[in-house]
Amino acid sequence: MKRVVVRRTLHAPIERVFAALSAYEDYAGLSGVRGARVLRYGRSRRAGVGAIREMSTTMAVFREQITGYFPPYRLDYRIIGSQPRLDHGGASVQLEELGARTRVTWTTNLSVRLPALLGTVGTGIAAWQTRRGLRSLLAALEDRLAATAATPVTL
Repeated sequence: MKRVVVRRTLHAPIERVFAALSAYEDYAGLSGVRGARVLRYGRSRRAGVGAIREMSTTMAVFREQITGYFPPYRLDYRIIGSQPRLDHGGASVQLEELGARTRVTWTTNLSVRLPALLGTVGTGIAAWQTRRGLRSLLAALEDRLAATAATPVTL
């Protein structure tokens, strides 16, 4: 299992960042994301615990279940299905308020399901692609937040 950690400070308040991160359908059109949809809403909140979302990227398709929902500070999920097949030890997106900015720390644990050396190499490549993808996604999210700075937020 490989741990990937991506950090970025976004020039937007924590409530806006959390709202954008939990608007799963809106991931479509962000850097590298071809499609995003909610397959099942959360138990107590639309984007909350129990929600299942599906995202397709240029390299893979992921089905993820929300396992923790703590607005506006943290969102946890686990990949429950993917192509290519991954083992996933869970992920957490943590937000820290820095005045009018927000530090995002996105941590995920994954490995590729292949035998022996192929699995080790495949996991290394998947970790590199994941790190690159999350960096691009957060940069695109920051651009979108800047473009919609006057839009009201609801959590």
